[in-house]
Amino acid sequence: MVQRKALTLNDFLEYLSVLKDKLNPSDNLAKTLGAVIEKLEDDFKSGQDGKSINGVIQKDYKVTISLATFKDLFGLLKKLEDNLKKEVEELEGQNEVLKENFEKAANIIRELLSPGHIFGVFESMEDRGDMGYWLILRDGQKIFSVKVLSEEVENFKKAKKGQYVRATNTQTMDGESKVAFELMDRFDTQGEVKAVIEVIEPDRLKVGGEDGPETIVSVAENVDFSKITPGDTVLISNNGFAVEIVNKVAVSDLLLREDDSSIGWEDVGGQEENIAKLRKEVEIPILDPEASKLFDTDPPKGVTLVGPPGCGKTMMAKAAVNETAKFLREKSGKNIKGYFILVGGPADVLRGIVGHSSGRIKTIFSVAREKAKEGHLVFIIFDEAEALLRTRSGGILDAGVGNTVVTQFNSEMDGVRDLSNVIVFLLTNRQDLIDPAVLRPKRCGDLILKIGRPDTPDKIKEIMLKHFRRPVKIHQKCIDEHGSAEKALEFFIDKTIEECMSPNKKIAELEYKDGTNEVVTLGHLMSGAIIGGIAARAKKEARNRYIESSEENKSQEGLILEDFIFALDVLYEESRLMTPQTKEALGDWLLVKGRKGKEIAEVITEEEGVVEVSKYSGKMQ
Repeated sequence: MVQRKALTLNDFLEYLSVLKDKLNPSDNLAKTLGAVIEKLEDDFKSGQDGKSINGVIQKDYKVTISLATFKDLFGLLKKLEDNLKKEVEELEGQNEVLKENFEKAANIIRELLSPGHIFGVFESMEDRGDMGYWLILRDGQKIFSVKVLSEEVENFKKAKKGQYVRATNTQTMDGESKVAFELMDRFDTQGEVKAVIEVIEPDRLKVGGEDGPETIVSVAENVDFSKITPGDTVLISNNGFAVEIVNKVAVSDLLLREDDSSIGWEDVGGQEENIAKLRKEVEIPILDPEASKLFDTDPPKGVTLVGPPGCGKTMMAKAAVNETAKFLREKSGKNIKGYFILVGGPADVLRGIVGHSSGRIKTIFSVAREKAKEGHLVFIIFDEAEALLRTRSGGILDAGVGNTVVTQFNSEMDGVRDLSNVIVFLLTNRQDLIDPAVLRPKRCGDLILKIGRPDTPDKIKEIMLKHFRRPVKIHQKCIDEHGSAEKALEFFIDKTIEECMSPNKKIAELEYKDGTNEVVTLGHLMSGAIIGGIAARAKKEARNRYIESSEENKSQEGLILEDFIFALDVLYEESRLMTPQTKEALGDWLLVKGRKGKEIAEVITEEEGVVEVSKYSGKMQ
């Protein structure tokens, strides 16, 4: 039998001291316990010849404790016992709560660690009353719902459309088969890039790919919906959400612009006959549509302007927008405005990712129709049409893109959608390269106008004078010599034109198959752009000389004939540098320049005094 060691008074005092240390020093119970310990220490000291209680006690001591001290100690222990019971009861209650929460946590952990997790993309959250909150998720074409645990509701209320959610795919203790447990911080980044055809409020898009069907998709909430415009390309995730703007459409050249009121028919030189035809075919049917109905005629949908570069095709189209809108305002009394969309060639349609060109064509027509619905007039101007609408299956555009552009263009022109108050202008220098289907009547063959070169002195002079409608300073000596500034200016222009036609400004010499020869000079290839360039450069020469002259000579300074001749020489040298030197390239170049004539046998070019004879079997058409 093990003999238990007797409890000494010193042990008992240490026990009481530990109890005291665990109590709040300001508590009454702690104060009472402190007083009892002091009393016991006093009794201990008196019974042990004053030895300190802190000394090491090697054996049991008999200590006489006064009755009063014992009563105090008994009362204190009673209070300690009562407090301990209360603490135990509180701890037992907390233990029950902890036990219940632990079991719940264990169930959740078992779910999280169990196999069979599924993923879905968040679409919406539903409150199903007594059934709690549920998430509607999408996985490809499949849509399903998962339950949200009550403690996770606030977290999942932050979910954004298109965001990934992880859920269990096993049965819970409540009998539910799927439970959402993680809102993942990512969106789907895999999918297909498509062009935006139409923006549908509040958060949907109509999109389409090359030769693919049009579909409606929702926009994920990580994408700024307000920044999406028709023609943009967006990434459509495998779950059917637009999750990223891949490429903003470059709208600088496709932007709908109000007509430039500074350009009118008076700015277009040498084209009086074409202007009359254009006004007759465009203005009258739009102004009086009832007359067209009476005689079963339709207003033109498309106009084609054919001519060499720099001969005023674009200016004529812009003037048509302004003048037609002005004419309709005056005749109808309505506030009709003219707008135009200038498509500056294939780059404006095929820019970015191949496969969205047809979407851009749709966008262009869609923007025009929306503005026309407001009662305004809209011209869509396609420059370099021979490159954009080239004959199908034989063009320079890769991967069948050209074929799709032509197909989509024709579809829009055929009235699949209303084109009232919308007129399409094609500008081209090679009509023969445009797909024949584009130039049919009721498309862009309703009116085809030939915009020729100003290849006569009278036409060149008419255009040149338009660049001097605002007064310019003529040298006083020239005014005195010719009698007036106007006559001096006409003299400068006449001499400049004469020099243009001179053999000194030869570009090439052609020998035709009938045995005749012709010298092609700069004058034969003159254009509105070249004429404008001569006028602008001559003005700059006179300006520079005026700035450099002394104060006493400034009053005399002004334009002189030499300014025009210098400008002509500069333009001629630039033209020679751009003239191709091989027989094939030179023949094609002359065709683009609109040079027509008989079938060519030889092209003779002159370079640095050496005459080179080369064969060319092409035909000027």
